[in-house]
Amino acid sequence: MFCRKNSTRSQRGSVPVHLNVYDLTSINGYAYWVGLGVYHSGVQVHGVEYAFGAHEYPTTGIFEAEPKTL
Repeated sequence: MFCRKNSTRSQRGSVPVHLNVYDLTSINGYAYWVGLGVYHSGVQVHGVEYAFGAHEYPTTGIFEAEPKTL
């Protein structure tokens, strides 16, 4: 069962959301031609980037970072 909002329309804000994709290795330049590659992505909202895994900490999961510094 899905939850739905009531039928009245609420005003929606306008907040830019960016998808940042990072090239993690120089071999991607060669792997591109065979359809492969190693990349990382993060979603940037309100000046904060959210990503999953691939950071210097011993645990994994969703974390925050300064945009475009991963």
